[in-house]
Amino acid sequence: MKISVDLIPHTDFHKGLWLQSNQSPWYFFYNSPREYTLPKDSKFYKTVDDDLLDIVKLLHSKKIPTTPSCSGHIMSRKHYSDLYNTINVAKDNIVNDGIILKNPETGRRFFYKHKNYNLPWSKNEFLNNMEEYQKKGVIGFVDNNGVYDELKGRLPIKHDNGITLILSKGNSQDGISKNWKDVYKLLNKYF
Repeated sequence: MKISVDLIPHTDFHKGLWLQSNQSPWYFFYNSPREYTLPKDSKFYKTVDDDLLDIVKLLHSKKIPTTPSCSGHIMSRKHYSDLYNTINVAKDNIVNDGIILKNPETGRRFFYKHKNYNLPWSKNEFLNNMEEYQKKGVIGFVDNNGVYDELKGRLPIKHDNGITLILSKGNSQDGISKNWKDVYKLLNKYF
């Protein structure tokens, strides 16, 4: 099992499992084929970003499973500096004692230990990369109904092996929220 803390391209969010530890709110990524189903427990909705919640609930009400998604978050450099410190603590625990990683979608837990585990960036590289990365968002869903064809040209969108990805970018939290509200309105009209 190879776990990554790297900045996964938003167009690849659906290509694996997202795991969290008690040491850091940052998600670890495990690249793995997976199936998408509707949530079995309403606790799932607590894991969804506020800006995406209406969209996710709309899709689920139409029996359309969603994939791991992120709305985008504009945070301060200090926020990401503090976050990096927690990622570094998790890295030290992976190397020394191992950590428990949990999939918030399923509740399944994994023990992970790797004596040569390292972070893919220095603190400064992480902070610089986060400046652009945090502005981007994605929501993915299983598309067996040709939604992609209907929305192509109306939204920043991509299709990958039966998954439609709606992409977003904003320079402020208000801009990000507005983008997702517009997506919701469009999807709500479609469905």
